Amino acid sequence: MLLKNTIAKLQYTNCIVDANEDRRACGGCFKVPARAPGTYLMQWRWELNPGEFYTSCADVKIAKPKK
Repeated sequence: MLLKNTIAKLQYTNCIVDANEDRRACGGCFKVPARAPGTYLMQWRWELNPGEFYTSCADVKIAKPKK
């Protein structure tokens, strides 16, 4: 289950103010905890308007640190 591995909860911030509210680019940063190299599934969810939830996901590759 994806919920048991929550690594960040970000507020809906850092948005482009002048953009259309439904197409507004927003973002945030978080640090990924130490993980073994490999490909992981990252899922994120957001509430655009009250009661209107969206979910998306992507594969993320974590490489061995360079020395």
